[in-house]
Amino acid sequence: MQTDVQHLTPLIGIAVAAVIILLRNRQARPLNPDLMWIGPVILLALLAFGIWGVSMQFHPVFGPMVLAGLGATALAGAAIGWWRGKTIDIHRDPDSDRLMAQASPLGLVFIFVLFGLRYAFRGYLEGHEQQFGIPHGVTDIGFMLFAGGLLVVSRIEMWIRARGILQTGRDPAAA
Repeated sequence: MQTDVQHLTPLIGIAVAAVIILLRNRQARPLNPDLMWIGPVILLALLAFGIWGVSMQFHPVFGPMVLAGLGATALAGAAIGWWRGKTIDIHRDPDSDRLMAQASPLGLVFIFVLFGLRYAFRGYLEGHEQQFGIPHGVTDIGFMLFAGGLLVVSRIEMWIRARGILQTGRDPAAA
């Protein structure tokens, strides 16, 4: 029974977080493009530290196919991050003249589905790494690269759109 609780606890945490984030994003929040670089830099530092930690723990030797797979994983995360950045509504508030951002509920649900799939497939992939010819620890690095690409590129896309709104008064994504 304890094994079941151990597997359900992260899923319950994800469900609670999803509800809280969806409720919190019902209203637009202020967006400051000048400070948007901080989150991606911190995330990239944590990502680098996480990959370094995984590589120190497992001592993997990556061949060209594994590196290509990790690159494809990062690119897939970046592509989904670009899409997520496009789904976030960014506008100038007429009353305060500040930029406001509101995440799309569809985009947030999609992100949570992706992380749920990650949780579901992680155990399977780690249990069958030898069958697929994947060095131990590469699945963790792949998931980190996917999440990093998704979050960093979505922030970059939002920053580009926010700067465009500040400079031209209209959203470049709307063109």
